[in-house]
Amino acid sequence: MEEKQDLYELEKSNDIIKEADKGGAIMIMKKIDYHSSMLDIVNDISAFTEISCIQVDEIINKTNTLLYDLQVMNDTSLELFMYLTVFHPTIPILYGIPKIQKSIHRPPMRPTASGRGWITEAISAYLQCQLSKYLKHVKSYIKDTADF
Repeated sequence: MEEKQDLYELEKSNDIIKEADKGGAIMIMKKIDYHSSMLDIVNDISAFTEISCIQVDEIINKTNTLLYDLQVMNDTSLELFMYLTVFHPTIPILYGIPKIQKSIHRPPMRPTASGRGWITEAISAYLQCQLSKYLKHVKSYIKDTADF
């Protein structure tokens, strides 16, 4: 019962709970520290460039036009076209994963973008499936860490 109360209080607090970058640890940090670290990341102009809503729409339109052209020119089936087309894309979400191996008190963040629902999600899955057939034959291919 005490654990349930602790979880309830943690939920009401101004803390963020994140899984750490390595080791499966859980990190509890103040929201203000998390937001400050993420602002440091996105304000780094050598790593990120801000784009406008118009530029986002252009990316979506170019991708949809390319897929449509492939289908019209019979370079892909209607079934594949329907699979690859995302009709209502959502903007990817950037979040940070704490690198506690670097520092436990104010760890740097590993920026990660969740592309779920984005215009290229199905294209990426399709390409991964298609290309994975050939990767196994590449000399430098490593299946997973146990294969390393």
